[in-house]
Amino acid sequence: MNSTVNYTKSSFIIDVIKDPFRKSIIQIIKELITLTVLHKEIPGHYFSGYLYKKDVSQVENYLPLKRAGKIVPGLNDQKLKEVLDNKLYFNLFYGQFNIKIPKIVMFNHGNTFCRNNESFRILNVDDFVFRIRELFTLNSSMDSVFIKKTYASSKGTDIYKINSDEVFINDKIQGIYLDVIRSEYVFQETIIQHSVINQLNTSSVNTIRMDTLLDNDGKVHVLSGYMRMSLKDHYVDNISRGGAMAIVDLNSGTLKKYAYPGFKNSGTKLLTKHPKTGTVFEGFKLPYIKEAIDLVSRAALLMPGLRIIGWDVAISTTGPVIVEGNSDYAIRVNDQAYGGYLAHPVFRAILDENHL
Repeated sequence: MNSTVNYTKSSFIIDVIKDPFRKSIIQIIKELITLTVLHKEIPGHYFSGYLYKKDVSQVENYLPLKRAGKIVPGLNDQKLKEVLDNKLYFNLFYGQFNIKIPKIVMFNHGNTFCRNNESFRILNVDDFVFRIRELFTLNSSMDSVFIKKTYASSKGTDIYKINSDEVFINDKIQGIYLDVIRSEYVFQETIIQHSVINQLNTSSVNTIRMDTLLDNDGKVHVLSGYMRMSLKDHYVDNISRGGAMAIVDLNSGTLKKYAYPGFKNSGTKLLTKHPKTGTVFEGFKLPYIKEAIDLVSRAALLMPGLRIIGWDVAISTTGPVIVEGNSDYAIRVNDQAYGGYLAHPVFRAILDENHL
């Protein structure tokens, strides 16, 4: 599979026409017209959500672009977003409630770094290397560290990984150092991924994106879930960085038949097995799914002002870990994973009550 497909409108149309798993052209045109009239907008989600595929029915249940964009800001108190969007605040808030999250071993603001109960300045790359080596000495069980921008990192950008055997001055370390001191970053202990999840890909910490919805009675609904994974040797699992997503059946804890790499990665082609490991997706059993559902449900109850949240959950050797919560997330991907949120009775009722 090509690592990247350079898409133009014409090449995309040709690819759809040649897709052996598409609906008939007449049916596609009928559905496009129906969705345009129903939602009063051009149905751009019809193709990006793979609704033109033969196995997709009830296309009217999927969220159109404009309506999807109004849901999160309409349900979430924008004053509370910072608790999730800022990784340091997220750690400080949820850490007090025994919610399992990655351990922060150091953080910085520009040249000033904080670790345990001390702060110090790092003024050159030599000192940066020295301090990173100290981290591994002080945390003997840690063989790598993730370095993530404290605020506004998304789509796998502004994230670095340093292994314990890589801590010496080279172009990679120099680049990381220069980026870190220009901003704010957190240094997190790497999650040791469950051996079952490693069967998908060992290079990345493969996370499950689950989203929760808090109804008017204060009950949490875990709406849907999908497993994200790198398709290469990358250490992040984002689709935008060459990864893919496979839908999770939350009742059985198994993956469904296809993984969706996104048009920029593979065009209209879907995957039935991982191109690197050969693992077949359909029926692949994920460990600790019930525990993961319980964990995000507890976390959602602790922030009732944010009624809809996308959670990234890793499955470690000892159980689920919430890597982060997202107050503004790609809800349409979860919509696709569920099979159209407009068919979810609680979700639909809350949209109607809030005129969304």
